[in-house]
Amino acid sequence: MLIFARTISSRHKRTIKTLCFGAEKLANANGQKEPGVEHFVLAALELPDGTARKAFERIHADPNSFRTAIAKQYEDALQNFGIALPHDETITNEVTPVPTGTGPFNIAFERTKAMHGLSY
Repeated sequence: MLIFARTISSRHKRTIKTLCFGAEKLANANGQKEPGVEHFVLAALELPDGTARKAFERIHADPNSFRTAIAKQYEDALQNFGIALPHDETITNEVTPVPTGTGPFNIAFERTKAMHGLSY
């Protein structure tokens, strides 16, 4: 079986880089070392080209409420285990640095970088 690889343009490389760093920054701000899918979606919603926002709007979903929906899902999951979150704390956009991990995300990303010749 032949696999044809398309060359990735420099614009796409920059977008991938922006998404990865944005997702990691969001994960770190939440005290997590590895970004999850939700962090990538949030990072995509922040892209300047607005494509992710347009995709949300096309399916009649509010891109501005996605972060709140994630927080609600986390809270509901914790409450199922009897853990209640304090509601008197103010959520800010300040990022608290958390050391990046060396788990599956970094391994997969490094492998993808090597396969596609991405330079960072």
